[in-house]
Amino acid sequence: MKSRVKQFTAALLVLVLLSSTAAAYKGKQLARGPVEGIELTDQNGEDFDFDTDANGVVVVSFIFTRCPDVCPVLTQSLIAVEAELSDEEREDVTFVSISVDPEHDSTEVLSEYSERMGASWPHLTGTLEEMEPVWETFGVVVQQNVIDMHVADYQPGEASVTLIDACLLYTSDAADDTPCVDLGGRRI
Repeated sequence: MKSRVKQFTAALLVLVLLSSTAAAYKGKQLARGPVEGIELTDQNGEDFDFDTDANGVVVVSFIFTRCPDVCPVLTQSLIAVEAELSDEEREDVTFVSISVDPEHDSTEVLSEYSERMGASWPHLTGTLEEMEPVWETFGVVVQQNVIDMHVADYQPGEASVTLIDACLLYTSDAADDTPCVDLGGRRI
């Protein structure tokens, strides 16, 4: 009971402290019980156990390293969220990325991805047999044929990323000199 109160208090504290930046991030809070009994392997080949390694508020993202668009943007968004946390707040938040493509996303591939992205948190993988119950626990539907088509359809010269801010719309392939600002209002 004391643990639940502590987790609730930590979550409330993080929400209050981030209220100024929270408006920039969209999402839905899931009403669920604790995630227990999940053990996977991180990008360093170390075991990661949700029961002992995931503390406080746990922010979970599902990615695959061959993803050419959404996954890198999601990872960079979480890096920005993490950067907004004070050291004290950071102690009460655990960021975790879980692969939806374990046949490709080995520990070595995840290590390269997290290093390239500049992400400091665990990137988890496992065998298909280990991953399927994890996806089910989180309500994530993974279809390998969809992942494969997504990767196959990617043409590097054709892709663009669109950032939307309250004031500006900026597309990475824009030909004009339209100024762009980040979510904090700073010119980039």
